[in-house]
Amino acid sequence: MKSKSGTLVIAREPSALAWMLPFLKHAPVDFDVATYDLQKGEHHTFSPDATLGEIAAYVRSKCYARVILLSNQSGLLDDAHLAEVLRKDGILVVAQSMQAASLGSDKLAQKEFFAHNDIPTPPFSAAPNKTAALQAAHELGYPVLCKAPNLSDGRRMGVLDSDGALETYFYEEVPAERSYIEKFIEGTEVSTLVYYNFGSPVVFPVVYKPTTDYLLKGQSVRGRTYAIAPTQQGTLERRIQDMALKLSQRINNEFLLGLDIVIDKKGEPYVLECNARVVETLRMSIIASEFNVLKLMLEGIVVTKKSPYVDAVHAVIDMAAPHTSPKSMPELASVSPSRITLRGNNLEQLIALEHQMAKPIARKRPRAASH
Repeated sequence: MKSKSGTLVIAREPSALAWMLPFLKHAPVDFDVATYDLQKGEHHTFSPDATLGEIAAYVRSKCYARVILLSNQSGLLDDAHLAEVLRKDGILVVAQSMQAASLGSDKLAQKEFFAHNDIPTPPFSAAPNKTAALQAAHELGYPVLCKAPNLSDGRRMGVLDSDGALETYFYEEVPAERSYIEKFIEGTEVSTLVYYNFGSPVVFPVVYKPTTDYLLKGQSVRGRTYAIAPTQQGTLERRIQDMALKLSQRINNEFLLGLDIVIDKKGEPYVLECNARVVETLRMSIIASEFNVLKLMLEGIVVTKKSPYVDAVHAVIDMAAPHTSPKSMPELASVSPSRITLRGNNLEQLIALEHQMAKPIARKRPRAASH
């Protein structure tokens, strides 16, 4: 029997693969690439409907020793299951944990997890129907955001400032059964990332987005816009990074964890959601910090041949018991995180990329008459 060798990188989205490949190729190792698409490309292509068994059979047929799974929102749980299948074959896999993938696939479950684990998040309430949504909106106070828990990039998100706008939203958008409402907080949106790094977490600098008023103007920026962080970050940035590291521990992040956070007008940060997958923030953070985490990922699995599941420092929280006391969780002192900083000389490159990405997509927003 042929011995296992070689590394395969499987990316869920061809568009994400396009920007990730140049960063991956900086690693001084050989690797193959596969993706999912309806059309054949230059890399091996799986059908979007391919089963876990079919994908695992391909990996076995090529005798790969190592696999990196670069997930998207819809593929998170499938990739977590695929990782389990491949590991049973003795293949070293870099992928998100089942717990983090489960939370990353359900934003309402995230909100409940934040609330039960003392992680600041805007007040929220489940809104399975219009009646429940109206009641929640009255309790929270307008403006509110209505979201579907299993969608990303602003899909089916409504920023609502009256009963009339909310009723229109439920009529036009037909939200998912488990939609939820959260209080809209005016302020500045920021993002940060934590990379698991085989048990030695790396936290990225805080990257600033536009002020939240772009949501109220009835527009959504699909690719999001990011700007290099202002000089006044200081203590606030460290506080946000600590928040990200603790959340990474508590949800058992074993891959990449992106946090979207809003800083209110008093300077208080609130976690809006976490994305346990490759996010657009990653590209901006690599450029801003000159720290190529994709290269690190490849080198870690190939050069060091170290399993990300050996000497793990993360707490494994029982999903069946979300009320676990935060006091029972390991504190940040149990790890030695690396903090990556911004490099100001990349400002021009960042701005160019922002212009490329930041083309507003006009969305029809249900709006009430002006007060």
